[in-house]
Amino acid sequence: MKTDQPREQRGQIIVLFALALVAIVAMVGLILDGGSAFAQRRSQQNASDLAALGAANDLIVNQGSANWLATAKSVAAQNGYTDGVGGVTVQVTCKNCPGQTLDSSYDGVQVTVHISAPHPNTFASIVGMTSWDVGATATSKTGWPDTSTGPGPFIVSQDVFDSTGTARTCADADHVCTLTHPVGDTPTVATDFTWTDFSYDKLCVDTGNVDDQDLKDYMADRATFSLTLTFGCYIAQHNDGVMNDTVNRLEALVPITFPIPVVDANGDFTGWASFHLTGVDPGGRNGELTGWFETTCVDNHCAAFQNQQLDVKSPGFGTPTFNGTYVLKLVN
Repeated sequence: MKTDQPREQRGQIIVLFALALVAIVAMVGLILDGGSAFAQRRSQQNASDLAALGAANDLIVNQGSANWLATAKSVAAQNGYTDGVGGVTVQVTCKNCPGQTLDSSYDGVQVTVHISAPHPNTFASIVGMTSWDVGATATSKTGWPDTSTGPGPFIVSQDVFDSTGTARTCADADHVCTLTHPVGDTPTVATDFTWTDFSYDKLCVDTGNVDDQDLKDYMADRATFSLTLTFGCYIAQHNDGVMNDTVNRLEALVPITFPIPVVDANGDFTGWASFHLTGVDPGGRNGELTGWFETTCVDNHCAAFQNQQLDVKSPGFGTPTFNGTYVLKLVN
């Protein structure tokens, strides 16, 4: 004779089934929502890659006027991830970007973009996991042709050069000329020069003094500073002093070729030119420098004046490197 199952047992089965159903739903949620989260991460990675490359490309094209932060965030937004919208955060950092102190531990200029965004869960929310934080990071490396080491410790006026970058005076070995030091901190005509310590300790502002000992240490490879000269940085002489040690040091080095910074009428950095120093007359207040500007080719453009940033590394004076190639790639 068949006996009905006790109600207690039937109730236990319902409870076990409910618990099992929750576990099943959770597993399905992990699989489906996990797959969706992985797809979202792939999308965020693509956006991070493109944002990092976009910022790096902006730095190559515009260099000193590049807004790498805004460019990276704009590219991320165009790919579906707008900073501050819907829980999305777009963090952009840079090493060796224009205006920053050169960090020689990083190769070239490196822009890192990290995108974080919530992933709304469908099934996993049943077990209390309403969303997951998904993150993706990309780092791009960029660089441009410039002079990487050893610029000379004096500056000339951009009036030396015409609109094509050709030197109006001191144009070649057949047209050697003499540069003299004016009364003042900034070279204002084509035949002027003044001293510079590259504003390495002055953050591109018109304060402090150019110290003869600083420049002597720099030319003896005993200085410890490294920096990148960016457009608009004040690097003219910070006082109207006499640089006997610097003049004597240069006299002992001729003939020598090195890049020298070029400034506008305000003493702000606008680019650089390669100068072949053939003679130094230590007489007078600050001496006289004799030589000519060499034509340098960068990216198929040959001119004396180069509208490029300039890296200053110490030690390294007297061993300049010229030219180079553009770099644009993902490194992470």
